[in-house]
This record gives sequence, structure tokens and C-alpha cells, in this order.
Amino acid sequence: MPSPEHQAIVDLFRQRPTLIAALLPRTAGIALPEDLLLKVGQSTFSAIASTDFHADLFAQPAGNVPPEIPNVVVEVQLGVDSDKLSSWPLYQAMGWRETNRLTAVLVVTPYLEIATWAGRFIQTGPGKSGCDVFVAGPHEIPRVVDQEEARRQPELAVLSVLAHGGEPDALEVAKSGLTGLDSGGLSAELGQIVYDQIWSRLNPALHRALEAFMNQQAYEFKSDHVKGLLARGEKTGLANAILVALRERQVRVSAGQQEAIQSCQDLDQLNRWFKRSLSVNSARERFDS
Repeated sequence: MPSPEHQAIVDLFRQRPTLIAALLPRTAGIALPEDLLLKVGQSTFSAIASTDFHADLFAQPAGNVPPEIPNVVVEVQLGVDSDKLSSWPLYQAMGWRETNRLTAVLVVTPYLEIATWAGRFIQTGPGKSGCDVFVAGPHEIPRVVDQEEARRQPELAVLSVLAHGGEPDALEVAKSGLTGLDSGGLSAELGQIVYDQIWSRLNPALHRALEAFMNQQAYEFKSDHVKGLLARGEKTGLANAILVALRERQVRVSAGQQEAIQSCQDLDQLNRWFKRSLSVNSARERFDS
């Protein structure tokens, strides 16, 4: 079963296939028309011996476009999987067979080491027969730091956080990712999934910086959904901070006490507990306050 991170990235492409047009020129050097429309098609290919092969996403150009504009098989890759080296050429061949159109394989990964592994020519026959795998990794996925660009291309802003959120200067990228979520361009369900992935990619210092950004009077999020996500993230961050503080002070916390901390939805109470966690000698002292 795909991980939440894997599924979140696939769903970004499924809901906003224009993301393909933003990345393919960077990875394959293929010039695409500015008004190109892509439609998401069936991503299961039937091959020899009635075996089905499931790609993450298959997109076809819509309308009357030049033959050199390819179909695109999108594969999200979060780890090394040697079996994909035989699957990707098959996806390319079956895409061409079913549509009589050139087909590109685009691997998307937020991890540099996976991008380095995946980007290759896979030889499948004598001479130059084979499949060029194009990769959109951290070097190809742009750093989106402009708020207006994030509103225009929320899917790219979110992908930018997933690719660059672990970097030392990721605050502006993270702000743009939240702005993209606030634009209304993604469904509430996908926004929930993507937000969880964004928050998990950022370190505690960035969590605090984003909370400060959220509280600035100069910027007000429009979406109640995003406000709720940020509030939930603040509560989760405080709960984790309490547990870390108690652990560092070698204060033992029972399973029931940990559950009470992590399930608490009262922000004021969490703040009181956090302040107490910096000085108490037992978890009972914290709960008695």
C-alpha cells in the first residue's frame, strides 16, 4: 500500500495535471505549448500473459496537438526499487502502443539520492534501444518563494515544500506552501493530507516561525480550512514539545498521561503544561496544575 507521502504527491498530479507541464521542460527539455491541456487517463497497462502493471498516473495531451508532444507516465518514487527498472520501459512502450503517441516517463521524488538513482537510460535491446527516464528531484523542482506564484500554482508550491522543506533556509518556501493551500486550488481532503506531509517535513524551529507568520496582523489566511490545519499543527507541536521537555528532564510519563497530552485540544491548557514541563520534577506535578 502506498505511503501517505506517496499518495499525497500522486494526488497533487491527479488533481492538477498542469504540474506535469511545469516540470517536464525542466527535466526532459521538451518545449510544451503554453495552452496545453492534459487529461488524466487509465494508468493500468495490460501486457503479456494478461498481467496488469499499475503506474501512478498516465496523462495524455488533450485536443489537436503536434505529435512530438508526448503522453506522460508519472511515477512517484520515495525509495530505491530495482523492479522499476523493468517496469518503466514497459510503461513507455504500452503508452505508445495504446495511443500511438510518444510517451515520456517522469519520476518525481523529493529526495536527492533517489533522483540520482532513478535518472538513467535503461537499455532494453541492442544498440540504442531503451528508455530515457526523466527525473524531477530537488534540483528540478523549483523553490517557490513568491506568494503570488504560490496562489497561481498551489500544487507546485506544495511540491516545493516537500522537496526543499528540510533545507536550512526553508521558511520562505514553507510560507509559500501554506499560501498555496490557502488559495482554494486544492480540495479540502487533499489539503489535509498535504498539510500533514508539509508539517512533518519541517523542523521545530520552522514550526515556530510559521506560527509567528500565521499570527502576523499583516497576513490573514482566507481559508477556514487552512486556519484549522495550522491551529491543529500548533497544538500537535506543543504536545510534542511538552513530551520532549519532560523526557529531557528525565520525568517519567505514563501511557495515560501521554495520551492526555497528545489528545488535548485546549491551546491555553497546553501552554500552561508546557511552561510547567520546564521545571516540574514529576508528571503528576504537571497534571496537578
